[in-house]
Amino acid sequence: MKWSIEKKTAAGLGLAGLILLFVAGLSYRSGRRFIEASQLVAHTHAVLAELEATLSGVADAQTAARGFIITGQDAFLEPYGTAAPEVRAHLSAACQCWRMRWP
Repeated sequence: MKWSIEKKTAAGLGLAGLILLFVAGLSYRSGRRFIEASQLVAHTHAVLAELEATLSGVADAQTAARGFIITGQDAFLEPYGTAAPEVRAHLSAACQCWRMRWP
C-alpha cells in the first residue's frame, strides 16, 4: 500500500501532536509534584524552627539553673522563670505544626 504525501503528512503531524500531549502531561505531573514537595519542605522548615527555638530555651533554662546551683543567688533563677514558659510554648507550637500536616 502506497501512502500519498497528504496521508504521510497527516500521520506525522498526528504523531507529533500525540507526543506533544504526552510530554505536556508529564510536565504537568512533574510540576504538581514539585509544588507538593516545596510545601513539604516549607512545613519541615517551620517545624525545625520551632524545635530550634525550643532547644534554645532549654539551653537558657539549663544555664540559669547551673548559675543558681553554682552561686546560690536567686538572680540566676530569673532567666529560668522566663525560659520555662517559652519552652512550653515553642514545644506546643512545634507539636501543633506537626499535627497540621500529619493528623
